[in-house]
Amino acid sequence: MLNRDPAITRPAMVPGGVTATTAPVAIQQMAARIAGHGLAATSATVYQAFNILEQVAGRIWGVMNVRYADGREIPRRLNGDRAYRARVRFADGHEEVLYMLQACGNDLRVGGISRYLPGPEFRFEADPAVVTPAPVPQPVVQPAPAATPMPTPTPQPTEPTPAGPTNEGGLMFEMKCSADGRPNMIRFDSSQVDEFFFGRDGKVTLRYREVETEEEVEEVVNS
Repeated sequence: MLNRDPAITRPAMVPGGVTATTAPVAIQQMAARIAGHGLAATSATVYQAFNILEQVAGRIWGVMNVRYADGREIPRRLNGDRAYRARVRFADGHEEVLYMLQACGNDLRVGGISRYLPGPEFRFEADPAVVTPAPVPQPVVQPAPAATPMPTPTPQPTEPTPAGPTNEGGLMFEMKCSADGRPNMIRFDSSQVDEFFFGRDGKVTLRYREVETEEEVEEVVNS
């Protein structure tokens, strides 16, 4: 008889069992039954007077009396059955530690003055605490630095471009500076020059006039 399944051999207090969601009310109703409010103890005004101070899920071993919905209390040997342990404050202010089978909602107890004194080889092992990993700190995203405006480049002076062929007032001439040991050069093309003068320090004075007739061109060229 001790080794028969404690959850299904007689009527369950909670058909289908107790879950983490329904366990608080079931434990309060169990405390109300123990306090003498009958097996049902379904009135909220009754069972809400019993405050759960601690509720722990786990597994239970040992021989204890299982109270069923038909009022029978039968000793059973528990072999790691799923159960709840709860510390409850009763309406008169005293506290008790209660045990309930999860599979049927039946309360576990022993007779006598010490109603919940565990029997031989009694053991309750709470489920390991669920450790929530600490959130990994995320790097703070820094705003992108404002773009530094590029400085406006200062215009650099450019080297003067050597004079090339020029046509000014009907006169075409070309000037070249000295290079490779050669002297400065001035070349005139179709020039009709009256007179010119070379100075020093790179200064050149050039005077000319346009010739209207072939005789005047010949006179200028021969001169």
